[in-house]
Formats: sequence, C-alpha cells, structure tokens
Amino acid sequence: MDASAKVLNLHSVSHLLFDLDHTLWDCGANSVASLRKIFDDNNFAPLFGSFEEFNDNFQRINDELWADLPSGQMTVGFVRRERFVRTLKLVGVDNDGLFDKIDHDYMVLMSHASKSMPYAKEVLSQLSQKYDIDIVTNGVADVQESKLRSCGLDSFVKRLFISDKVGAMKPQREYFDHVLKELGCGVEACLMIGDNPETDIKGAQDFGIQAIWYNSRQVDAPVNATEIKDLKELLPLLL
Repeated sequence: MDASAKVLNLHSVSHLLFDLDHTLWDCGANSVASLRKIFDDNNFAPLFGSFEEFNDNFQRINDELWADLPSGQMTVGFVRRERFVRTLKLVGVDNDGLFDKIDHDYMVLMSHASKSMPYAKEVLSQLSQKYDIDIVTNGVADVQESKLRSCGLDSFVKRLFISDKVGAMKPQREYFDHVLKELGCGVEACLMIGDNPETDIKGAQDFGIQAIWYNSRQVDAPVNATEIKDLKELLPLLL
C-alpha cells in the first residue's frame, strides 16, 4: 500500500513511537559487519564455504527465533545464544565455551555499531521540532541503549521503552499499555512507525494506535497501514 492509500488523523498526535532495529538503526548492515569480524577472528572459513554461507545461515536462524519470541516460549537471552548454537551445529561444531564467547563478542560489536538507516538523523531532527520522539523496542536494555548512542540519534529521543525493562514485548498489549501509562496520554496522541508488520504495525493497531509501516526490507505482507519505503517520506506526511 503506498503512502497516500491510508488517511492518517494527525490532529491529536504528539508522540511518534519509533521502532529501533531496521527502522532507525541499520540492523542489517551493522549485523553483517559484526558477523564478518566474528567469522574472521574465529577462523570459521574452513568450516563454512564462505562468509556469505555463514551469514545467510545465521540470519535465517536469527529471524526464525525472533519471530517465535513473542509466543513466550523463549527468552531474549536464549535467542541470543541459540542462534549461534544452531548456526555452528550445521557444520558439526558443539562447543559451549565457543557459543558463549561469540554470543558475548557479537553483542559487544553490535552495541557499538554506528550505522543508522538512511536519512534517520535528518528526519528525526525535523520531526522532533513538532513531536516527542519515543523509542519502542524489543531487546536487552544496555545493548539497545548503546545502539541509540552509537548511531548518534539519542539526542532526538525523549523516552526509550525497552522490553527488557518494561517486562513485556511488542506486540503484547501489556507493552503498549505500559508505554501509554508512562507517557500519560491516550492512543489518539500516538503514532507508531516501524518495520515489522506483526510486532510494530499490527501490535499497535490492535491496541488502537495508528501506524505507518516503514517497509525498509521491501517485503510483501498484508499490512493495512500507510506504507513508506524511505524515512524521508515521513516529512510531507507529518509536517
């Protein structure tokens, strides 16, 4: 659905709720750079045919695990480690010490990775003059906080809501309920902007919050929301 296909009611909106990963912080590029260092530092070349094979397997497994996380069957800590366990077991590696090490190293690298999504700083700079910018994200608190600082977007943000601290995750109603109670506003004052059709868009809409889908990964999904493919498209929509 293109940006003009869904009418937004912005009259009462004062808070823009931005997702972080794949929306403001370039998770894809930062992950590839961090995995490349993991691959080189641990001499994984003899195990995998190429870095691309290692990366492709990791990303597939990572996406599958994160997709299952809201079901409540797993914790974030389990997912972080298990994605490496499953990736390395594909090539016959079963080493708990190595799994722990690369899980730790990857999270350190990711927390200091600094690449933001295209035009993120420019867009937030302008939008923050009219709206409060709040971050709503699933993940580990210290890692998500560090990501935001590392990419230089923290100065535009009023509030940061991380599932690790909230005690609930997007798309759970408890998560959005906590956010609105902390902001002291109703659903009409908020607009969600994120890349994930389920956790960001449907989760917000099910709670009564309007949403804009930033289809940053160019996926085909049945999303009933205003869709953008570039953050700059937010400016004529919201200003």
